[in-house]
Amino acid sequence: MVTGGPHPHLNPLPSRERGSLRTPPVRGNDIPNVNLFASYLTRKVAVGPSHISGKGIIAVQAIASGELVAVWGGHLITREDMQQLPPEVREHPVQVWHDLFVGPRTAAEMEPVDYMNHSCEPSCGVKGQIIVLARRDIAPGEELTFDYATTDTIGLDVECHCGAPSCRGRVTSDDWKDPAFQARNAGYMSLYIQEMIDEYQTMIASPLSPSGRERE
Repeated sequence: MVTGGPHPHLNPLPSRERGSLRTPPVRGNDIPNVNLFASYLTRKVAVGPSHISGKGIIAVQAIASGELVAVWGGHLITREDMQQLPPEVREHPVQVWHDLFVGPRTAAEMEPVDYMNHSCEPSCGVKGQIIVLARRDIAPGEELTFDYATTDTIGLDVECHCGAPSCRGRVTSDDWKDPAFQARNAGYMSLYIQEMIDEYQTMIASPLSPSGRERE
């Protein structure tokens, strides 16, 4: 799910577009049969020019807060397997567990949902591992985005150009450790990331941990 280049876990790039220009812009309403795709994308959007990077997913109808906008699908892929994917495909898989990703294995399997860009103030967020919901009301013309650090924790280190007032400037695989990040994205982080946060908080609170001894 990385813009215009190899997967950030393999070769970080300035931004992520999750898509190839080989995939033409597609309006959800023009999709004759959503079952043709492994993923689901609401019909209230179209793929078009993004102010963040390249192409993005743009609302063409109003989307209500909490509304389902996407479900990521595809093959289950390990990081080792991803090394063997064609370079133009490695950018697309989304991390869904500690060493497991979901997404296309070939260029022919790339889908419109792959154009969802990152924002530090995202309009959408992940629920569980593959469900994407609107975090707020989204007006026609707005871009659908999510925070890549709410799903990816392996080797993620990319410059951010989202333009949000609170833009972090860099998105990394350690962002989940930041209490401010946790508070801002509460309820919209991958299930395995929330598990890591819970374990991390337990560890640093333990009187036997190095952090605990430092506080004594």
